[in-house]
Amino acid sequence: MSLEHIDYADMKPKQHYLSQCYQRGFADSSGKVWVKFTDKLIPERRNPDSVGWERALYAGKLGQKIEEFFGKEVENEFAKLSRRIRSEQNNFRTISGGELAILSRFIACQTVRTLAHEECIREQAGGPIDRSTFNSVMIRKLKTMTDAWIEKFPTFHFCTPLPFVSERFITGDHPVLVIYAKQNQVWMPTHASQTDNKTCANTRKPESWILDLSVSVCLRIDSPVLGKQTTSTTRNNRAIYRQAIQ
Repeated sequence: MSLEHIDYADMKPKQHYLSQCYQRGFADSSGKVWVKFTDKLIPERRNPDSVGWERALYAGKLGQKIEEFFGKEVENEFAKLSRRIRSEQNNFRTISGGELAILSRFIACQTVRTLAHEECIREQAGGPIDRSTFNSVMIRKLKTMTDAWIEKFPTFHFCTPLPFVSERFITGDHPVLVIYAKQNQVWMPTHASQTDNKTCANTRKPESWILDLSVSVCLRIDSPVLGKQTTSTTRNNRAIYRQAIQ
């Protein structure tokens, strides 16, 4: 093959913003996930490797460090816990302090590493941004979230669809629901909702973060000042679908 026929775009690294170990919590017995793309009518059955990725999402030397951090410090530990959550399903009842730390780190990273978050940053910037800028802002906001949780430890609530045995949690390409208690708004790009363009990180202080961990288990992290909240499978699923961008 001559050099002029090489598509150099295909040579850029394929990097997931929706980790494969997370997707496996929603896989069927064959290890595949059902995916409903926003521009297609019929769901497709896919391998997690082919879902939730982008070419050269983490750019330059900083990007390489980011990818290594996500893999070694976040996803490896989460994968072990995710397998237990999936196997125990509705019987998932116990969790250690160390496992809560693993979940906190994972949900913080999954909040800021998506294409929807990149779109939020573009909206705030008022125009295009390069991937290096996205990476820098992502790291800064990740640190802001984790520092806030260390300073004021939040409360963790685990929910199941029970007693509605036929209901299941779903997930999406922007899987973390960020809730603002007073406005009752979800953090998402403006084209996907009726919220204004100030629903991205650090413009207001969110009160809750919700992440479906499997079809049977959902995690809600509440700030210390928030009272006890309820989580509905149907409401979660509608919000996840509404804020998907692909």
